[in-house]
Amino acid sequence: MLLLIGVATAGAATLRARSQLEVAEHQATIGVEAAQRGDVAAAGRAFRSSTIAFSRARSSTSAWWSAPARQLPVVAQHVRTLDALARLGGRGSALALQGTVDVDVDRLRLVDGRVDPDVVASYAPVLAGLDREVGRLRREAAEVGSPWLTTPVAHQLTHFRATAAHAAASARTASQAAAVAPMLLGGEGKRTYLVAFVTPSEARASGGFMGNYGVLVADEGRLDLVRVGRDDELDRAGDPATKHLSGPADYVARYGPFDPAHTWANLTLSPDFPSVAQAMAELFPQSGGVPVDGVIRLDPYAIAGLLQLTGPVHVDGLPMALDAENAAPFLLAGQYSAFGDQDARSDLLGDVAQAAFDQLTTGRAGRPAEVAAALGPAIARGNLALWFRDPEAQAFVERIGADDGLPPVAGGDRFGVTTQNASGNKIEAFLQRTVRAHVRLDARTGRTRTTVEVALHNDAPTGGFPSYVIGNLVGQPAGTNRSYVSFFSSQELVSAEVDGVGLPLRRDREAGYQVASAFLDLAPGATRTITLQLAGTTDLTSGTYRFRYLPQVMVRPDRVTWALDTDGGGRVEAVRSLDADAGLAPTTSRTDRSVTQRRPASVGPWEVVVDVERRSGSG
Repeated sequence: MLLLIGVATAGAATLRARSQLEVAEHQATIGVEAAQRGDVAAAGRAFRSSTIAFSRARSSTSAWWSAPARQLPVVAQHVRTLDALARLGGRGSALALQGTVDVDVDRLRLVDGRVDPDVVASYAPVLAGLDREVGRLRREAAEVGSPWLTTPVAHQLTHFRATAAHAAASARTASQAAAVAPMLLGGEGKRTYLVAFVTPSEARASGGFMGNYGVLVADEGRLDLVRVGRDDELDRAGDPATKHLSGPADYVARYGPFDPAHTWANLTLSPDFPSVAQAMAELFPQSGGVPVDGVIRLDPYAIAGLLQLTGPVHVDGLPMALDAENAAPFLLAGQYSAFGDQDARSDLLGDVAQAAFDQLTTGRAGRPAEVAAALGPAIARGNLALWFRDPEAQAFVERIGADDGLPPVAGGDRFGVTTQNASGNKIEAFLQRTVRAHVRLDARTGRTRTTVEVALHNDAPTGGFPSYVIGNLVGQPAGTNRSYVSFFSSQELVSAEVDGVGLPLRRDREAGYQVASAFLDLAPGATRTITLQLAGTTDLTSGTYRFRYLPQVMVRPDRVTWALDTDGGGRVEAVRSLDADAGLAPTTSRTDRSVTQRRPASVGPWEVVVDVERRSGSG
């Protein structure tokens, strides 16, 4: 009889609790989405409803009539798990609700060019406390569970843990932002930042060619873009006899032969933006500038994100206003048809940025959530990058993925290709890169053999554009693309061919990566294919194989196909894709021994994680 009572009460308690938990989680999701939109009132209502639903769920799992169920093996684990989810979920929703009360996001708006750093600082203790509490909740959620849970309850637990982990990460980000923002806003003394305006229409590994620069000053929360100029002004300023770069060491060793100390156009040759930014910060005072506390790099896509906040801007000489929809296409390609005179066009990117910034600093800009929504995609795709001298500020930049640095070479396979304009034109608007990587993994030893094919197609015409777009400085016919092509890999290069013929490559190292480079000419309409054979060893002790693609910002996104075949008794158990931009998920196909992913528009960094079962006796 006791058994029957226990089973009956367990069924009732479980059913009611799961139903209320689903309501609670749904309301919590609505609250998070509202908070991300900046709708604090709607977020507060949803979190309040979520708290009530979690409380109702717990009233079922802790009710007196469910006591018999809590004494039965297996049944008890289900009731206790649901009770823990209700208890922890209620705490989480209550914390979120309190956060909407304690932090007035309207006071964090940019109003007439100023954000009050004292207001930001006043919220730092609140957000630090929230960070601690949510972190504690995540750790407690990780300890909940039992191997005896049925699939529906196990799935609910997995979802709750993922939600708790996401909430903990968001709380930590908000806490770090509040800790460093007052200093970055000039609340602890004036801060000066160099702004590098780049364009991938003339390709460089770090964002693109820097044709214009600006100086941004933050003083007591007020932001002013006090100076905008051209890169050649920096080349001419200062004493050429004393200009020099002392570091970073890898940067100077690899790119010193291109004389970046006297040629600002070559400073963005490295794909590691922290290295580029440090070089810029050292060189700027030697080039007629002032000491700076950080460097901001942005391209036409990032400016389009800025225009999402400001609305359209009007620039003298343009027949139409530029807005979030048309700015990037015009600045990347359209402007070259509109301006036959390079001098008339050279200041355009800086002028548009100046107009957008002027509009941003008059009136009321968006709440933090709206700013994040507008600029977040630019950060995820590498269109907006930041570097600060202050270590805590730089740690925050790395946390939000805005550093655009080369990832550590350890931890899995890495591969990337950079193509850099070596013809002195804007011809990369016509360049399409197609990458096919095929990895063969020996699951016994962790050894890898990889074949990579990189096809470069030059779609440039021979006429119809100004000479500064499709002409060149290397004596080749119009429409020719000369590129300095480099391959970055965690594996050793075994051989290289271009169109079936051996390709001599310069060998280097940068940030621990093997780097191989060569100059290649692409005639208009031509495709050249480089084939690489790579070999290496990856650590499979954790049962996972990881591959990370190193991106370069291009006008035309890369087309990438990546494939993995396992042998040596290996079996593919699961595949996870980690894309910085969740909107660009790949198409994945798999068998028990292989995985293939296709990305027709590869933008921003991405990683594939493959769980590999190593059969017993396979080492």
